[in-house]
Amino acid sequence: MSSAEVTDPLKLFRMYESWNDGAEWGRYLAAVAVLLFVAGLVFLYLWLNTRAIVAQRELSQTAFELKQLETALVELEYRVEASFSTEALMQLVRELNEEAMGEGKPLLGPLGEEQLIILPVHVERGRD
Repeated sequence: MSSAEVTDPLKLFRMYESWNDGAEWGRYLAAVAVLLFVAGLVFLYLWLNTRAIVAQRELSQTAFELKQLETALVELEYRVEASFSTEALMQLVRELNEEAMGEGKPLLGPLGEEQLIILPVHVERGRD
């Protein structure tokens, strides 16, 4: 097209009229609508996958922290049981008798294992 043809007002009017027929606009509009719909579905798919990955990461991190807490709980339970065992109590009595001898206080009588009464304390997990 030459510049004379493009600037011809009648030719421009015909181009505008052919473009404005409605049949082509309908096709272009339908194509744009389909493209927007597909783009929206792709965006939704990517966004949902991202949210799922984040949720899965948070869940695994929480599970890891729970496992660490369970390990710490088992360790503390062991330490409590060890500190209230018969041997530990007998050792405590010996240490107190040694302190009492040094300070001139009356000694605790020698205790045999049959004289110690251990009261069982059972704590259920989650109800302390």
